[in-house]
Amino acid sequence: MVSIGLPTYNRAAGLERAIESVLAQTHRELELIVSDNASTDGTQELCRRVAERDPRVRYVRHEVNRGPTANFNFLFGELRGEYAMLLADDDWLDLDYVETCLAELQRLSGHAVVGGLHRWMRDGQPAGDGVPMTLEDEDPRRRTVEYLRRVDDNGTFYGLIRGDVLRRVGPMDNVLGNDWMHVAGLAFCGKVRTLGQTHINRSLGGTSRTLGEIVQTFGAGRGAESRLAWAFVAARVFAQIAWRSDVYAGLGRPQRLAFAVRAFAAALRVKGTIWLALGPLTLSVLRRPRGRLLRGPFRWLVRRGGRDLDSLPPL
Repeated sequence: MVSIGLPTYNRAAGLERAIESVLAQTHRELELIVSDNASTDGTQELCRRVAERDPRVRYVRHEVNRGPTANFNFLFGELRGEYAMLLADDDWLDLDYVETCLAELQRLSGHAVVGGLHRWMRDGQPAGDGVPMTLEDEDPRRRTVEYLRRVDDNGTFYGLIRGDVLRRVGPMDNVLGNDWMHVAGLAFCGKVRTLGQTHINRSLGGTSRTLGEIVQTFGAGRGAESRLAWAFVAARVFAQIAWRSDVYAGLGRPQRLAFAVRAFAAALRVKGTIWLALGPLTLSVLRRPRGRLLRGPFRWLVRRGGRDLDSLPPL
């Protein structure tokens, strides 16, 4: 009834916890597909051992590392259950996660995704809750625009999804923002709800990138996209809705274009674009001896902007 896909690469140390959190679910009628992107650590041995012990586990090892997007897309084609979800290899589920989300999804016929609240973990300890996402407008276009306007850490990507909807939305492009476009398609197909009584535990510092890592990644001389990342994401959202994705094909051309314009405006993060453009230069200035006088005002501005100081690179 439930298929869970777990893409992995060289995370044997945390992978066992993720796998065991699936196999220990109170809802037993499930399968787990682990897609190994040619790991070179102990991942293969761990997964084969678990698969021998529990017939619900299917382990697939790729001969070469095809990249994370290709690994996710492979799993989309393998998740054959009536309901399906993804789990990152450094995250883990509360024991009742599948049972709780499944019961709600079966009760709510108009919903495409139901997920638990994601809880950020640092060194195994709670470090705060993620941003809940509930989208229950009857109009699919308004739902999608609201999602793009509100999305932050995108825990909805790991919610429980109706299998036919997941297959309709299809594979992701290998571009920045592909998870946003994926969930936008899901929201267009059906309503979304976040439940507060069960959690997916997401590791800070793993596949969940911090603000400082994002600044370093996009500020290391990688061209216009690194400095205008959110503008690129918004432009891709526009193209996806206006002409590229079959999910929106039922709309007429004028409707698609108007919808795409609204979606572009909702996805654009002006503050984020300014930060990515100026952040590396600002941090460089602050690290200089004469920049010490500006560190206090800078930290005050970061707090005023709702940012986590712990996520910044050390000054």
